Amino acid sequence: MCGRWQKTNTQSRDIEVLYKSRGNHAFTSRIRALRKEAGEKQEETASAIGLTVRQYQRYEAGEQNPNLENFCALADHFGVSLDYLAGRTDVRQMAGEE
Repeated sequence: MCGRWQKTNTQSRDIEVLYKSRGNHAFTSRIRALRKEAGEKQEETASAIGLTVRQYQRYEAGEQNPNLENFCALADHFGVSLDYLAGRTDVRQMAGEE
């Protein structure tokens, strides 16, 4: 997923462009659905990826978008691709993964 990525300014700008062009409705609805599928409370998901509960709640509410590091952490935690999390595809896994 993202474990090997290094954050660059270009990647951060790319994520911001994605959010602005598509809105973040897909992202907020997907992290909420994935959390519920996993049977986790917001507190558990936040703790698993190193966020405060309030920060995670802001993501689910669409009040704030995650930075690249947290976006990757969410994808890794739920075992989905970044494209799926961002709403760019309905395929959960990256190509080549089963």
